[in-house]
Amino acid sequence: MHRIDGAGHVDHLFVAEDPATLRPPTEITPEIMNAFQEELATFIEWAGIVLAKGDNTQLKQALLAKFAGLDVAATKAGVQGQTYTAFTTAGVTGAFTLAPAPAIAAYAAGQRFRVKFHAVGNGVDTINVSGLGAKNLKQYDSTGAKVAPVIVAGQLVDVEFDGVDFVLLDALPPAVGTSPSSIQGQTYTAFTTGGGAPVFTLTPVPAVAAYSAGQRFRVKFHAVGTTGSNTLNVSGCGAKNVKQYDGAGNKVPAVIAANQLADVEYDGIDMVILDPLNGAPLYESAEQTITSFTSTTVSHGLGRQPYLAQIILRCKTAEGGFAVGDEIHFRSGSNSVSNAFSFWSNSTALGFMSDANITVARRDAPLGNLWNITFANWRVVMRAW
Repeated sequence: MHRIDGAGHVDHLFVAEDPATLRPPTEITPEIMNAFQEELATFIEWAGIVLAKGDNTQLKQALLAKFAGLDVAATKAGVQGQTYTAFTTAGVTGAFTLAPAPAIAAYAAGQRFRVKFHAVGNGVDTINVSGLGAKNLKQYDSTGAKVAPVIVAGQLVDVEFDGVDFVLLDALPPAVGTSPSSIQGQTYTAFTTGGGAPVFTLTPVPAVAAYSAGQRFRVKFHAVGTTGSNTLNVSGCGAKNVKQYDGAGNKVPAVIAANQLADVEYDGIDMVILDPLNGAPLYESAEQTITSFTSTTVSHGLGRQPYLAQIILRCKTAEGGFAVGDEIHFRSGSNSVSNAFSFWSNSTALGFMSDANITVARRDAPLGNLWNITFANWRVVMRAW
């Protein structure tokens, strides 16, 4: 098809002769007349009608043949009401039928219907659409696997043909069989550790098949942990480091007390205690011996300068009125030429060094009765927050 391009056209439009301006009429070319003829004739023949010279109604017949069957109800309201997709099943339990109007000519992947099941299913259900043959009905479970569907009478569901089966698109929820009492009692999440510190184990029931980020348990630790080296092995899936957050939001080695209750969540790398012990140090050193004029340092592992550092003298053999286990809170200082003591910290370590003596007040004498401790009877412990 083309627009008139004969002599005298104006912008490819026909014009009449204008004697006043001496404008000639547009020339009617064979090409334009053949275009008109063939466009009309082709459409009539496309409608299956044989051209007849004496019948001037063939274009009308062709239009009716092609478009009279169109349902004018296919408006916005028809689409919103799912006139062509929403139907109720018939047939019997286990062998449902569906009769959409208009009928579908063949099955094709992607065909979807909004189905209302008129009866309960039996777990081995099929559906036959427009008499094209029964297809299995399936449904996705909570893991994404196609399984037998759960169908109840009156159920409304989107059903789509995937090329093999008709699939109910509303997935099945996890079948955990929980009850309000089991949820309130944390039947599936609250457990006490086993094993031996610092290698703790946890045996939830049912067991977890594999670790995944977000798994959380309410844990009761049956024993005190070892600073900086605790692990937790859940359901035999492998030991994971136990961590907790410090005041700056950094993951640090966990501090674990016997009978401590804590929410523990796997973050994809570590088992993290979400409710750390209030006020507990984030690092506590092992007991250190005291040697004159010798610098002793330990790595605290915080990855930053401690916000607070503490050093204590712990009594190991009773003397000066102090019992075994008593702790003296100490600090840097000096009270004579030979009684200096230094305690320091940085972003990686804690350290101390003593002069020849460490002088304190005896516990079994009035204040002011100074006395030099026996180094062999005491140990130093350093803490950091």
